[in-house]
Amino acid sequence: TNETKLILDTRRRTEDLDQTGMANDANATTLRARLGFETGKVWGTSLLVEGEAVVPLEDDYRPDPMMPDMVAYPVVADPENYEFNRVQLVNTSIPGTTLTLGRQRILLDDQRFVGNVGWRQNEQTFEAFRIVNNSIKNLVLDATYLDKVNRVFGKDSPQGEYEGNSALLNASYQTKAGKISGFGYLLEFDDIPGVPAAVRDSTSTYGLRFAGEAPVGEVKLAYIASWATQTDYADNPLSFDLDYVLAEVTASYKQFGLGAGMEVLDGDGV
Repeated sequence: TNETKLILDTRRRTEDLDQTGMANDANATTLRARLGFETGKVWGTSLLVEGEAVVPLEDDYRPDPMMPDMVAYPVVADPENYEFNRVQLVNTSIPGTTLTLGRQRILLDDQRFVGNVGWRQNEQTFEAFRIVNNSIKNLVLDATYLDKVNRVFGKDSPQGEYEGNSALLNASYQTKAGKISGFGYLLEFDDIPGVPAAVRDSTSTYGLRFAGEAPVGEVKLAYIASWATQTDYADNPLSFDLDYVLAEVTASYKQFGLGAGMEVLDGDGV
């Protein structure tokens, strides 16, 4: 179709933070507005353009730990920011396949390893080429090459953009008991002078995830289990080999639910 859709999204957010050792409490109230459009498809291709503005309404906070502003206040990472949030071409002309090129939102599984950090006002986006194929029943193959991460700190921050050659691979299969996912994320980030965390975030992560639900009488059980291992990658100066484990069970009856879970991210003290 040639029908163009308007994108309009606003959110007001307040975060107050009392941090031990800081002279002042942080009081951050910000307004986020997104405005854009998505065209209809021509030759199986559509264009999406979306701008974003984050405006502080109450700015008693430190928006970026890498900037020398408001240093007597705790950090609330919702800086004033004006930028293109998404600019992407989406093509669906190949049967069972979606191709996305440009600055885009990528959410994988529960976003533990790859997501948009959606609770912050300026979401994280990726400049990438992504292929998603679901031509085989119950199987989804998802592969992405990316060369830039637009982080929540905004384009004016020293740590606002990570560049490098990275790959995201995710495959999932839906069974009667639940969805089984396997993933490999190879993140290679260039060194940024004055931002040691950038190259240290170069990691390789491999893992498995299983999530599903089943009725037990009138109760619905939902369950999740995940395991991953992460090591240093590319030019990362650190050396580590650490595991991640998640286990969670939730029981629901009518409008009531009760759950228990455990999530462990290993550390080696360094």
